[in-house]
Amino acid sequence: DDAVIETNCIIDAQGAHPLTFGTLPDSMHALTQQVKAYERLTIEAAVHGDRRSGLLALVTNPLVGNANVAQPLLDEVLAVNAPYLPQFK
Repeated sequence: DDAVIETNCIIDAQGAHPLTFGTLPDSMHALTQQVKAYERLTIEAAVHGDRRSGLLALVTNPLVGNANVAQPLLDEVLAVNAPYLPQFK
């Protein structure tokens, strides 16, 4: 209820009308929750310059999911984007 998600819509002169199909199956719900946790942790990291939240976000991401992969990835992302992320010192 408190999250924004992307979904298919029909767009007409009255606006966007999301296509709904009911409750997500458990397998899809679990993945959606995991991705949303990743997004929230990423926001937390970005807003507060919190490396720990950034690392946890990457570990939470189902495409990364491993601290040994996440740490160098976080280091590289922060280095490449340093001009845009002054909150990380």
